[in-house]
Amino acid sequence: MRNHTQLTRLGLRSTSGAGFCRCARQLGYVENRSVIREQVLGEALDLDRLEPLSRYEVHLDRKLERTLAMLLRLQGLRRSNESS
Repeated sequence: MRNHTQLTRLGLRSTSGAGFCRCARQLGYVENRSVIREQVLGEALDLDRLEPLSRYEVHLDRKLERTLAMLLRLQGLRRSNESS
């Protein structure tokens, strides 16, 4: 967010309080308009960079599933040993 000196240089020295904060916020939006627009339109995502992440997610999902299956098997063995 811009400070008071920067806004004064832009000719906004007459604003004060809440009006000052509102102007500073609006200037931030205007300066970042192209970045915000790209994100809204989905152009900010590079699908080539997301593919390895997707593969890693699948790997971790399978690993979690195997770990949970092993946990359930071990709990079943423990219960059968305790009841014997």
